[in-house]
Amino acid sequence: MKSFGTWTVQELRETFQLDDVNILPELAEWLSANAEIETRLLTELNELREELIALNEAWNEDELKMHFIAPLMRLVGYGTKGKYNAFYQRSISAKVENIEIGGIVDMLVARGWESPTKPYFFLHEYKQEEKKGDARAQLLAAMLVAQAQNGNKNPVYGVYLIGASWRFVVLMGNKYAVKRFDATEEEDLLKIFQMLKWIKQYVEKEIEATNVRPN
Repeated sequence: MKSFGTWTVQELRETFQLDDVNILPELAEWLSANAEIETRLLTELNELREELIALNEAWNEDELKMHFIAPLMRLVGYGTKGKYNAFYQRSISAKVENIEIGGIVDMLVARGWESPTKPYFFLHEYKQEEKKGDARAQLLAAMLVAQAQNGNKNPVYGVYLIGASWRFVVLMGNKYAVKRFDATEEEDLLKIFQMLKWIKQYVEKEIEATNVRPN
């Protein structure tokens, strides 16, 4: 099995004919997320942003996760008992065009309550200044696995972080597009939050529409 961390973007492009495009309709729709953010959440988001500005350069990978990513995800509120949840450090794998690919995912939103069964969204955290792999390639490899597991033609959504920089990615068929935001900027952080909320709504609609009870 070839693990996520052993891929490069160039290898993925050549092996699976992936095409990096400037925009996809699915990404444009995601970018249009404009959910209203209540005052309490605006205050908490601003507090998180101020802490990120002050300490981002000093934080190691675990500190970034605990002090910024985890509190942000709790504000989003992924998960409905018996239906779907946010999972951390879970292993997933599948055959993609007869190549077994797998590995540990930092975070994913998927059907299931105690274990993931159908992934919709991935988050891959990657601390800047640490040259331990190709962050975009690791995310794309996980998204290809989700595409194979789900067995449908729906888009797969993901984000990879390099410090305060959030890259939102949509994979649709063999095409993918990326949009970058800076979480230290107030306007960008609000858009990040709205797009994460959009994923929550998307997953809940997908589950309701298919009327499938996950394991």
